[in-house]
Amino acid sequence: MDLKNVNAFIHVAETNSFTRAAERLEYAQSTITAQIQTLEAELGAELFIRRGKRISLSVAGQMFLPYAYQFQALHQDVHAQFSRDTELSGEYRIGILESISIASYMDRFAQFMREYPKVNLMVTIDTTLHLLQRLRNGELSMVWLIDRPVNAADIRVVHESSVPIVFFCAPSHPFATSSPVPIEQLSEVPWILAEKGTNYRWQLEQDLAARHQYIRARIEIGSTSNIIDFVAKNLGVSLLPSYTLKQAIDAGRIVPFQIKGYDMHMQSQFLVFRKRWIPEAIAKLMSYF
Repeated sequence: MDLKNVNAFIHVAETNSFTRAAERLEYAQSTITAQIQTLEAELGAELFIRRGKRISLSVAGQMFLPYAYQFQALHQDVHAQFSRDTELSGEYRIGILESISIASYMDRFAQFMREYPKVNLMVTIDTTLHLLQRLRNGELSMVWLIDRPVNAADIRVVHESSVPIVFFCAPSHPFATSSPVPIEQLSEVPWILAEKGTNYRWQLEQDLAARHQYIRARIEIGSTSNIIDFVAKNLGVSLLPSYTLKQAIDAGRIVPFQIKGYDMHMQSQFLVFRKRWIPEAIAKLMSYF
């Protein structure tokens, strides 16, 4: 199986377009078409459903995509191990949460990219559930979560550390000067919250429900920066991982507060699929954190 044909398939699958795939790879569109036809003939299956100018993955294409990612990653890792060029290179796919993408952790990604200029990172931002699914499917080599501990037989935790979850409010909010706040008062104020099911929100709601308490979301939104902005405008209180709040706290836009007899931590976890190797480039990247 020719790697160039597999790469062409991946790009067409990601863009849903032969034209955009050709632009990405700097090939003629006819070349991409021929590569896909060769691959389909080799596999004995139609990989795309073609409806005029619109295409989508067929069932066979959906089944083949995880194998294509693994084939690509294995080729890159073998090349890195045996090539005379000792510099790491290749294209690698990882997944992270939205809250990680806006934090100072990105500086370490930048440092890695400066030191390994031939490594290209394809970073997917998604929810815990979807990232784990894509890791299992072979679409991602590594996933970085801030969540409750992941205990799954097919997932290996390469590195983990504790991350405090911080409650915060505007400087003018009553909680700013009455910390620690009695836990009973949490249900008396509006909240600015991430989407329902987000790990730390879920944990808080479960803990409060055990006390027959409930909080009211004034707004639910999937953007960490927007949550901070709404809280800074005194529209409600919220909770987020500590690493997302340093800049806003240092600027005096928000104030952390404590809850009497209650705190929360999540685990920062680098996860890989247990049955797959860890590409050297991914291992190097994880060492930066």
